[in-house]
Amino acid sequence: MDKSKILKLLKPGRIIYPIAIGLLVAGFLLFKDFNKDTFSNINWTWHSGVWCLAALMMVALRDLAYIYRIRILTDKELTWKKGFQVIMLWEFASAVTPSAVGGSPVAIFIIHREKINIGKSTAIVMVTSLLDELFYVIMVPLVYFTVGSERIFSIAEMSSLAEMTFGYGLFSVFIIGYFIIFTYCLIILYALFYKPRVIKWLL
Repeated sequence: MDKSKILKLLKPGRIIYPIAIGLLVAGFLLFKDFNKDTFSNINWTWHSGVWCLAALMMVALRDLAYIYRIRILTDKELTWKKGFQVIMLWEFASAVTPSAVGGSPVAIFIIHREKINIGKSTAIVMVTSLLDELFYVIMVPLVYFTVGSERIFSIAEMSSLAEMTFGYGLFSVFIIGYFIIFTYCLIILYALFYKPRVIKWLL
């Protein structure tokens, strides 16, 4: 892993550009599609404030769970403070860097910087990725069979969706995406628990 290359990618000068571009695009789209009449119809009550606060609390709880998870996976080699720093850097790097260099590769580097060897850092990142995908793999069938396909795909016949899915339909794209993620989980399980050397090939 080329540390100098990763450090260059995370320089403030490089980070500020994607942030500025994202803010400009978001501001332009908001300005372009802003409808004063629609906005005025929103009923802002104390209930709205409570649920906005609840949403912020869920985000904080999510990050707290991430910090606890990274501490468990490192056998508590990271303190709560170090865990917080690692997770915040991980989240930030994932948000501001392209997927090819952000996310998992940067996370391995961040964890390795905390005096954890590169092999263990790689395994930790792979396990976190596996846990995230396993949640989707397990919960999607439960929701599908509990709620029913009619309610989940009630808008599947919309012409705009047909165009977005290249004519295959929303359900077909959903099935393809699910099995891609399912296969990915199987590969990670195989690499972590049966043939750890496969991780080198995946990276």
